[in-house]
Amino acid sequence: MKRLNKIGAEEAKKIAFYLLKKGIRVYGDANSLYAITQRAAAELGIIEENNGIDMGLTLILTKEDYLKVSDVIWDYFLKGYLAPGMDHYNGWFPHTHLTEKGKEYIKSLE
Repeated sequence: MKRLNKIGAEEAKKIAFYLLKKGIRVYGDANSLYAITQRAAAELGIIEENNGIDMGLTLILTKEDYLKVSDVIWDYFLKGYLAPGMDHYNGWFPHTHLTEKGKEYIKSLE
């Protein structure tokens, strides 16, 4: 299995943007976010595909790798591209949604 000890800033940005574009709909805890981060990295070819990725059971990305991606995602919150909550039943973290500003940002880059 291909394991990266360190991903660079560009890979972290690529993963975070991929997640932003998909809306980063997280329905659970930190394990869920870790799992979708690894899923994105696999879909982008940064890490190898593995059946355990989706459940967050297979740990390929290091804590430092994950934090690099998390920092970029947090920046999306600060810029107003993402906001907490997904509907009137789940109005706060860990649920997230893409804002109108985020949708406009994505369109501007396409």
